[in-house]
Amino acid sequence: MRLILPFIIAVAWWQARRTRRATSDMRRANYYATRALRTLIAVGKGPIPLTVSGVPAMPPMPVLCR
Repeated sequence: MRLILPFIIAVAWWQARRTRRATSDMRRANYYATRALRTLIAVGKGPIPLTVSGVPAMPPMPVLCR
């Protein structure tokens, strides 16, 4: 157990790092996609989302966390 424990810790750390990076990458991609969509809507060239009542709605800007 003493010999394998550092290996197990290293693998667990690597998996956690991969998860953190993937989450960060998806958050960043979502931020830029939403910003691009809002820009297209603002200039009148993008699809305008509607609420249930039929009112045009702007998607909220997500917070880009670093």
